[in-house]
Amino acid sequence: MTGRPPRRLVRPSGETLAFGAPAVMAAAYVAWFWSNPIGGGAWSPLGDDPMHGDAIGYIRFNRYRTAGYPVFLDLVAAVFGSVEAAPRVQLALAAASVWFLAWSAARAAAAPRLAPALALALFAASSAARFHAYILTEALFVPLLCVMAGFLALAVARPVPGAAGAAALACGLAIAVRPAGIGLLAVWPALLWLAWGRLAGRRLRFAAAIAAPLAACALAEAAAWRAAHPALVERPNLAGRMLFAKAHMTEARTPPRLAADADTAAFLAGARAAAAPARALATAAPDWRTRAFALEYAESRFFIAFYRDPFLPRVAALAARRGTTVDGFLGAAALSTLLAAPGEWARNAWTHYRALWTHHSIYGAEFLRRRGAWLARIDDLRARGGEAAAPARRGPQPEWLAAANRAATAASFLASIAVLAAAALRRPRGVGGGPGAALAAAALCALAVHGYFALSAAVNHVHLRYAAAMWPLQAVYCALPAWLAVRAIAARAARRA
Repeated sequence: MTGRPPRRLVRPSGETLAFGAPAVMAAAYVAWFWSNPIGGGAWSPLGDDPMHGDAIGYIRFNRYRTAGYPVFLDLVAAVFGSVEAAPRVQLALAAASVWFLAWSAARAAAAPRLAPALALALFAASSAARFHAYILTEALFVPLLCVMAGFLALAVARPVPGAAGAAALACGLAIAVRPAGIGLLAVWPALLWLAWGRLAGRRLRFAAAIAAPLAACALAEAAAWRAAHPALVERPNLAGRMLFAKAHMTEARTPPRLAADADTAAFLAGARAAAAPARALATAAPDWRTRAFALEYAESRFFIAFYRDPFLPRVAALAARRGTTVDGFLGAAALSTLLAAPGEWARNAWTHYRALWTHHSIYGAEFLRRRGAWLARIDDLRARGGEAAAPARRGPQPEWLAAANRAATAASFLASIAVLAAAALRRPRGVGGGPGAALAAAALCALAVHGYFALSAAVNHVHLRYAAAMWPLQAVYCALPAWLAVRAIAARAARRA
């Protein structure tokens, strides 16, 4: 990445290909899904209702939500008259962001023929997930990721404050939409490190161009949340509840100082007893994938359970006695417990992390035959817990699809490690021109995925939807090294000729 790249990164004819081909694909994508963003009755991974999951909590701006997506929905309603227009707006944003990412990556890498190939891969991933069709945060989060990655590619090709600032703005907005996007912040120290040698005389300005949009987005999100909930004295923090659920999936006991009084000790003992059957099931799981299902079920269940009877009144009373909120009390208890057993916390986080990378809920009939009885025990535990239905679980996929998923996810993980290692090793020697920018862009995309998955694994529970949100970045860091390899092979063949 050292040395200044040529002013024109691709030739005019290549620019037409890099710009025009993804634009045509974007237009075709919008036209295909416009009449029915979910797909006109075709397979839809999240169902045939655009009001997915917690949609009402964003439309009415639940206090537990961040402001990014509710503000977006309000803007859609203000401009188009109804929030029902959101899926088509999201469709257009998704198509435009994919076009921009394909163009910018190809431009930065000086590889115009890469643009249509990358756009095809990105649109295929978008079609598979079809987030644009639903009222859920990924519908906006993923386009913002694509914009961030596109500007990152331009920033490593020519490190100017404008490109870096635009990428940081997209990152800040993504975090305002999905708090798990905080894991994306790992890319900014890495960008500064990769570009440091080319920033002589403007390092402070470059760093400020990154920090200012991130800070502005955080402040704006906080102000929007406060404006929507002026009566609340303190903002809820779901991380405390999530961590409390995780703490009860370890064998660690809460340190005595937090259970000094009898009421607190009794509450913590009762919570641990309630989690004991799920904890035992996860501990005795015969393999990591089944353990991932058990943890996914248990942590998501207890995330909700401590805000319902019989726990909520007791939690609220204990929190008030300590002069804190329910979330604050649960978070303090959780951190003390988890930090008393960091190995168990790390083990469970590793299971979640592996599940996110491998799409653990995509499996074939063979896995179901081997582990069907164990999965049924998880379902039975939920039913005995008073929940109306067994956990929603995908049926077994064809074995070829399960095998293809295993191969693709393994290749994606290995590619992420390879590009990170290559960027770290080549940076001190200075790799100039297009290939340097391509490798740096790939490494930053890979780091963003690792950061997002690591934070989700440590704090949240897992879901295939969370992993699918990273597919565009994974396509970028797989496509760019593939282009580098093809280019190297072609150059070697030309030298031999």
